[in-house]
Parts: sequence; structure tokens; C-alpha cells
Amino acid sequence: MNKLKSLFAASLLLMSSSVFANSIEDAMKQMDRQTKSLFQATDSAAFQSSADLFLTAAKSAQSAKPKGLSDVEFKDYQSGLQQVIEVVDQSKKLAVEGKLAEAKAALAQLDPLKKAYHKKYK
Repeated sequence: MNKLKSLFAASLLLMSSSVFANSIEDAMKQMDRQTKSLFQATDSAAFQSSADLFLTAAKSAQSAKPKGLSDVEFKDYQSGLQQVIEVVDQSKKLAVEGKLAEAKAALAQLDPLKKAYHKKYK
């Protein structure tokens, strides 16, 4: 009986870790799609909508610990995503003010962050 319980617990743990990996991967893919939408937005409302979707995905990715990261690495990973969130949040505020061109220009900060943190953790 105990052997069966142990087997069940181990299989549940394996399934949950793969779900986290998939959810992080899905969130990152959503962030990539929304980044493209942000740059393609033709009006402030479309920009804000894409920014909201981006921020939701980024916060989801930030809360899940990627497989294989130490606690120190996870804190750094979260810090990197926080920087990304802040860039998009600031861009969204510019879009709300009707400054679409400035909002898009502010997003230029995303690419160096993406490259730096993907180099570390991808």
C-alpha cells in the first residue's frame, strides 16, 4: 500500500513539474506574440490591449520557477521579468496618454533584456 502511495506521489510530482514547464513556455510564447502586436498597434487602444495580455503572461511566467534553477538563479530570473514588466507598464502609460510613438520607442528596452536573460536561462 505504501509503495502504491509513493508511486502515485512521484507520478503526480512529475506531471506537475511538466505542467509548470509548459505554462512558462506558453507564457513566453504569449509574451512574444504580444510584443509583435505592441509594435504593430495602430492606435492606443490596441496597444493597451496587447500590453495587458503581455503583462498577464509575464506575471504568470514570473511566478513559476523554471526547472533546474537554484533559488539564487530564480530570484535573478524574477528580477529580469520584473524589469520587462516595468518597461511594458511604462509603455502602456505612455499609450494611455496618447503617446503611441513614444510608447513603441520605449519598448526598445525589451530586446536587450530578452537577449541577456535568455542567454542566462534558456
